[in-house]
Amino acid sequence: MPAESDPGSVVLRVRGRVSAAEHVYAHDRVAQLGRLVPDDAFSGSVTIVVDGARLVKASAEVHVNHSTARAQTEAATVADAVDLLHDTLRDRIQVLGRGGEEGGNDASSSR
Repeated sequence: MPAESDPGSVVLRVRGRVSAAEHVYAHDRVAQLGRLVPDDAFSGSVTIVVDGARLVKASAEVHVNHSTARAQTEAATVADAVDLLHDTLRDRIQVLGRGGEEGGNDASSSR
């Protein structure tokens, strides 16, 4: 059963072994992206999956002013996967802020 956290506008789901510090880091790192969005029009969900081999998969979907940015990453550690996720989402949010230059109201990426 996944653990969930929602002390702000970001819901974090975790599958596998993730320390309390990694849990907080993941939530806070994605929640920081809300500063890029005016008028608190930011919400999102993040899923972190740690398999037995310690491959970490992170995915997120954030909603910004009626648009959606999605990203998926893989890395050897939770921190690395979350940092890649943060950077990818930041880029997606910036594209959405410019009117979605890449077409539509949906910006997706995978790293």
